[in-house]
Amino acid sequence: MTGASLGARESFSGYVTTLASVVRRSRTQLEQALGFAPGALTAGFVVYALDDPVGFADFEWKDQTTYSDGWHYDPSIGEYVQRQDELRAHWGKRNNYDEHATDARLQQIMSRHFMRLNVRVGPERIVKVVAKQRISAFPDSPLRGIPQWKLRVKKAFTQIADVAPGQMLT
Repeated sequence: MTGASLGARESFSGYVTTLASVVRRSRTQLEQALGFAPGALTAGFVVYALDDPVGFADFEWKDQTTYSDGWHYDPSIGEYVQRQDELRAHWGKRNNYDEHATDARLQQIMSRHFMRLNVRVGPERIVKVVAKQRISAFPDSPLRGIPQWKLRVKKAFTQIADVAPGQMLT
């Protein structure tokens, strides 16, 4: 954290979500929603809004924060798998293992995510939450519906909030 002020521009890669996913949540609720270790936001946090366009190859879909880094335990095989691999398997079965049809369906799904990642206004705008202290772990979130994407390349963001300890983003 550089101590920058509102309106300051920074470049980041890594995890992003929507503004609607982070507003009006207490520190504890936000830690849970984002899959941050308990206490990770005790010192406060900074919220940045994504400015740059996101290209189709610039991101990885990581589903929801319910799945830390997109990993999900599959009890049928006794291993952790990426949600994107589970999605491919699901659509492969639904398409009778027709790879062309499966790839076309996955392309449609990823195109919707590509469009979501390029929203720059309103509650669905893309933001990055940066803790003011080091985060020790990223457990699965107990909540559903909090989208997460991982930017593979650095993009420009503008600081839109500096939230003090004990405060929430409104």
